[in-house]
Amino acid sequence: MPRLVEALSGQAGIGAAAGTSHTMVGTDAGELFTFGYGNLRQLGHGGYQNELVPRLIRALSGKKVVSAEAGSDHTAVWTEEGELFTFGGGTWGQLGHGVHQYELVPRLVEALAEV
Repeated sequence: MPRLVEALSGQAGIGAAAGTSHTMVGTDAGELFTFGYGNLRQLGHGGYQNELVPRLIRALSGKKVVSAEAGSDHTAVWTEEGELFTFGGGTWGQLGHGVHQYELVPRLVEALAEV
């Protein structure tokens, strides 16, 4: 049975995406909230903790998020300025930073910023 996510009441959601074990919701104000399993750093809050209710990604403050996609253990976020930020599991290079490491908070993909 569908159930209202109380933590987002009063927010005008414009989209949602779900990975294997995490979910994100974008608002019309350009904010991004994530929740779910955080052990692979894919929530973007700077730690490994799970989030049982939606939590705003503070590292993106000042940016207007227009799109976000969830992989199984990583997240990609586009901003209104055309910037791509990624975070989470990067073991296979899937974050686009040229390294095989995890990112705990959103990090700009420099290779696309230079274009």
